[in-house]
Amino acid sequence: MIPLFLYFLGISVSFIQLLLFREIMPVFQAIDIVSGFFVLHSLIGFSLGIFAASKLTVFQKFKKIIANFVFGRLLPALSMSPYRQKPISADSDPAFSGTTIRNIVFFTTLFLIAVLFLEFIFIRNIRFLLSVSAGSGISLKIAFVYIFVAAVPINFVVGLISRLAYYLGKEFRFSFAAQSWGFISGCVAYFFFMTGVPGLLTVLIISALLAFSLFCVSSGKKTIILSFCLFALSLCALKGIFFDIHALDKKLLERSFASSFIEDYRYTPYGQNVLTQKNGEYSFFANQILMFSKPDREALESEDFGHIPALHPEKLRNILIVGGAVKYLPMIFRHNFSLVDCVEADEAIVSIIRNKFIHFGYIFGDERINIYNENPRVFIKNSQTKYDLILIGKPYPVNLQLNAYYTKEFFQSAADCLNENGFIAVKLPGRSAFSSYIMAELNRSVLDAMQSVFKYTHIIPGNHNILIASQNRMPYRLHIKKRMAKMQETTLVLSKYYLDERMDTQKTRWLRNELKKVPKGELINSDYNPKAMMLSVLYKQSVFSPYLSVFLDQAMKYSYLILIVITVVFFLSGSVYKATSFVCSAVSFWLMFTVVFSLQIYNGQIYKWAGMIASLFASGLLSGACVSNVLGKHIPLNKKMLTAEFLFVLITVLWFLTIIFNFVDLRTLSVFSFFIGFAAGAEIFILMKISKLFGSESKMKVFFFAVLGACFAAFFGGSFLIPVWGISKSVMLIFFLQFLIFCRWADLSKRGL
Repeated sequence: MIPLFLYFLGISVSFIQLLLFREIMPVFQAIDIVSGFFVLHSLIGFSLGIFAASKLTVFQKFKKIIANFVFGRLLPALSMSPYRQKPISADSDPAFSGTTIRNIVFFTTLFLIAVLFLEFIFIRNIRFLLSVSAGSGISLKIAFVYIFVAAVPINFVVGLISRLAYYLGKEFRFSFAAQSWGFISGCVAYFFFMTGVPGLLTVLIISALLAFSLFCVSSGKKTIILSFCLFALSLCALKGIFFDIHALDKKLLERSFASSFIEDYRYTPYGQNVLTQKNGEYSFFANQILMFSKPDREALESEDFGHIPALHPEKLRNILIVGGAVKYLPMIFRHNFSLVDCVEADEAIVSIIRNKFIHFGYIFGDERINIYNENPRVFIKNSQTKYDLILIGKPYPVNLQLNAYYTKEFFQSAADCLNENGFIAVKLPGRSAFSSYIMAELNRSVLDAMQSVFKYTHIIPGNHNILIASQNRMPYRLHIKKRMAKMQETTLVLSKYYLDERMDTQKTRWLRNELKKVPKGELINSDYNPKAMMLSVLYKQSVFSPYLSVFLDQAMKYSYLILIVITVVFFLSGSVYKATSFVCSAVSFWLMFTVVFSLQIYNGQIYKWAGMIASLFASGLLSGACVSNVLGKHIPLNKKMLTAEFLFVLITVLWFLTIIFNFVDLRTLSVFSFFIGFAAGAEIFILMKISKLFGSESKMKVFFFAVLGACFAAFFGGSFLIPVWGISKSVMLIFFLQFLIFCRWADLSKRGL
């Protein structure tokens, strides 16, 4: 029954990690840097749990030695008795018996269920505890601390149980394989069936799985009865016998939205969508980012962006709106147009608005309006319609999913969909009291991306800068004011006098001078070099901590110094095995971060595909471990190690070429996820075999340096360097590290060591 317990434990662990990831990310507006924090703290908690379990067994062994000494040698010697008590063996010591280990695992698993509920409630209440209003950002310093509190305790207990389960399985390979198969199965099940399951319901499913698994490890009648009662309670809760699960889940979620009443909420592959209502005011949030409100909180800015770009084309016939359709369509309706295509990737957004806002019927019921639920980038690439105006109504590019609509590659696709006299418009942050130069860098990065595609560009200054681009010349302000005069009666605040103020020559000149301070072409925002995403994060952070924002901006400029540090540390390393363990783990996790980030850029459905990517990576780990153990038993270990290193170098080179030549799709991402795991699994298990040959090296040391490497990849890579350098350049750093290790093993193999 032990294999069944380990299998269900693996399933539960996969569900826990994916649930935490899905719940934590929206709290911090799905900023991809947060994923690095989450992985880092999960690794810390898991490793501490394994370390604590190891020390527990050391303590038990210490107790056995003391008992042998006191009862077997010391007391008989003091009493001068010829009789000496038989030494206590590990089998006869009740502290080391299988029953004791089973009881520890049983009650630790119960504790895991309790921690799961507490951590879930804590995550849902982070914004309430911080008194942060709905739609507002959170400081990265606070995010780091709160993610630590949210992720470390539960992963500590998971690591503790996983290590203790090793003693139940009697063999490391047995325990690793059983838990890995459970983890893979759980990730696949999450991918197909559980992406949209409400949070509290997911917690209850995990509790039921853990309770059922306790049957397999129970050794006494009382523990069997206790686990059966817990399993029955979980099933009753799942059926909603004791309480309304969805109503309670809503209540827990409401505290993150300033005590507003939640009208509707959905979990989708794109994240969390919530519609709230307070005192008759409706607000719609996607991943805690305010998408629109009714009445509009930013009526002035909405009219700006809804009208001014539409006044640029001489004839406005076909219009494409990417995101924000409900916010800007009322303004577009006041113009004379023939067709409006609205593309919204997340179908749940349109569904919620249609069901809850009946007065928007005139928008969705108009024959000239077409709503499409698909990836906007795919839609634009395949569209046969030529548009006079493309309006990007997405929020600022604070994460990679949003940044994908402000890049050079996106503008190239959009340019193919425009008429000769067509225009495209985006909006970005404007004046800021704290960080005008970061605002300038952000605007410059997107403007340079536009200028690399379009012949003419223009920027209109304000609290929200409007960036407009076209292959045709920009119209004069006089012409825009004439077109404005024909429809002025239908606008709230927009008038020819307001246009004079908005497009003031002095303001425009000031903004252009600010942009000129930024070297042209150095900050071009692209898919795999997301400058705008990182600068948007720094711009938002300037509100909470201007000094941190400035420090990180300077760190971005001098981040290449880390290459020197890495090289020095590498050559000072006295043990090739420790260095290899560190680099192997760092490379595999770093590459997996680039895979996940590429998925965000290409597809955006990270909350669904995270399960499949994780399952493929775990499958690769397990396969690599098996192959390294089964194949080539008579091949020397250093030859095996060199082969594994060569495989890693080859995978890194192929992944770099895939990015450079833009061959990224779901199939290539899946293939690379598996083979990255395969290379890592093979190399780590070969290192463990090698470590047995050296007294100073041990499995725990290999594990320790592997954890350090993974933490390095999470903190420096996923949280900073990958977004700063871009995915392709950061892969080059990994290739540099891997090549150094490869050269050392080639030298060892050449000398026959």
